[in-house]
Amino acid sequence: MTNRDLAGRCGYLLATRPALRRSLIITGLLQVGFAWLLAAAPPAAASTLMVALNWTGLHDTQGVPLGAYYLSTVDTSEAVTSGSDVTLSPTSLIQWTSHAVATTISHQIVVAALACQAGLYLCLMALSLWLLRFAMSSVWLSWLATWFRPLFTTMNTMLTDLWVFPICLVLAVAVGGYQVLWHGRRGFGWGIVLSSFTIGLLGTALSRAPLTDLYADNGLLNQGRNLGFAVAQAAVNNGPLAEGGSPTAQLDTLTAQIVDGTVRAPFQLWNFGMVVDGIGACGPAWSAAIRAGRPDGPAHAMAACGAPQALSYSQHLDMGNAMLGIVYCLLGLVFTVFVVYVAYSYLLVAGKAFLNLFLAVPGAMAAMIYGRPRRRGWRRLILFFKHAVTVFAYVTYISVAALILEKTASPGGYADQAGMTHPVARLVMIAATSALAIGLFYYLKRELGDHSHDDVVSAVSAMGHRAHDGYQRGHQAWNSRQRNESHPQHDTDEPDQPLTGPPVPGRVQFKNGFHRPHQPAPEAAATQVPEATAATAATAQAPKFAAFTAEAAEAGAALTAPEVVLPAVAAAAVYQRHATPSNTHVPRGPAERTDPDCPVPGRASFARGRNGSTAQPQCTVSDTDAPRPDPVTPSSRA
Repeated sequence: MTNRDLAGRCGYLLATRPALRRSLIITGLLQVGFAWLLAAAPPAAASTLMVALNWTGLHDTQGVPLGAYYLSTVDTSEAVTSGSDVTLSPTSLIQWTSHAVATTISHQIVVAALACQAGLYLCLMALSLWLLRFAMSSVWLSWLATWFRPLFTTMNTMLTDLWVFPICLVLAVAVGGYQVLWHGRRGFGWGIVLSSFTIGLLGTALSRAPLTDLYADNGLLNQGRNLGFAVAQAAVNNGPLAEGGSPTAQLDTLTAQIVDGTVRAPFQLWNFGMVVDGIGACGPAWSAAIRAGRPDGPAHAMAACGAPQALSYSQHLDMGNAMLGIVYCLLGLVFTVFVVYVAYSYLLVAGKAFLNLFLAVPGAMAAMIYGRPRRRGWRRLILFFKHAVTVFAYVTYISVAALILEKTASPGGYADQAGMTHPVARLVMIAATSALAIGLFYYLKRELGDHSHDDVVSAVSAMGHRAHDGYQRGHQAWNSRQRNESHPQHDTDEPDQPLTGPPVPGRVQFKNGFHRPHQPAPEAAATQVPEATAATAATAQAPKFAAFTAEAAEAGAALTAPEVVLPAVAAAAVYQRHATPSNTHVPRGPAERTDPDCPVPGRASFARGRNGSTAQPQCTVSDTDAPRPDPVTPSSRA
């Protein structure tokens, strides 16, 4: 069963099994809810979020781990007492009481909503930045090499045990000898032989340590990655980000500066209504309080560092802050989509390079044989270098885009030069740049001939269509079953009525299913016609029925296939034979001649004379008993 058939089957089961569908929906909602609650725990449980996200190794320029971030809020009692002062005046008491009641009800709701939004935004940014750093590093190349190394070892062992290289060499020389000896093409044949030996030597040299040539520090992919990152730094930053640092240190500096612009400053604006890093010693104080993990620690630290307005803002959080959190999540989602799309394409190309190398090892030996094997080997060699060029192009693009985002988010960068110094404005610029980078990267992939994304999208779309079709079929089957159950048919012992309705009066139904025309016998008192006259009339009507049947058969033959008309004509002939009474059983009347040469009334009879002529015998029939002669037509004669 293919994945598409499995998707259709799953959709059908979900449509026809409401209990299964409800169970899956409830389970999914519970899992998502639990994961969200774990990631967006209240500030009192900030250590849980730290454990969940600190594995990424991301931090800001002050060294604060990204998983330690949270929104600092005060408890409900402090939020109530931080309102307007109360006096003994009734007006003041009423205002304070209404403020206390409203704050008590709304504070916990606002705090819970802000905690969920903060957790979601942190998860989006942490995963996207980690994926960006992971894609630009060389760690995953080592992972791929570790996974493919046993396959390469097994492949080399099999090729050696099966003597693939000598067999391919013999076949290649045989092809060249065939061209020389049989066709007399000496130059062409000896060229095949020499090229086969040359390809065999090159294939042996290149397939000795293919993984090392691909992923090592001096390998093709690593060289392309390092060169692309260096070109991006020189183009955007006019030099390395960190003086004298390794590529890993350069990436760490890049992600730290992006965290400052996309997480640290927006969180301070979200929590305190301002960026406190530029106010006195509030920046280090905020970092120390965040590391401590107390729910109200960063808020109270602002009052001690010279920013009491920040503490007052955190004591009066409302749904406006929740709306700001929604904007943050949407902008962060655009950035996440960009990073996931680019990183996925880059990782997929590198994986294809490893797989192409695995197929190129036996292909290098088979390439000694002239013809299709050599063309396939040549294609593997072209793909080997094409993947290296594609990796270089993708790394360069990712690095340039990441450096542009870093310059946009950092103080004094592109956003500040455009007058967009507000943290939200910087986030908007980052989201717009990410959306533009997605379109440009799609164009770059099309120009480089990379259609792997289209293949994956087509496969996923086909599975989705199969699942939808299966669900629709199951839904229709379920509705049909519901309609049948709502109108039950009680089973009885009485015979069921025919689908075409009850039989027509005057027709007798037999057990074998055939119907025979039946006329009730006339009353003796009402019928004055002698039996002989009735038989003579029935005999006279037979040609009419035969003519009618033949004409109907001829008309039907023009419109109906022969296999349908012939049974109908046969049935009409049988009916005529049984319905027309024989003259041997008809008693003769007193006025009818008993001459054997006299034909039966209503039936044409011709006798051939001695001279070969045809003459009608003379019969003496009374005027009352003789029927009127009917015109003899070709149909009735037939």
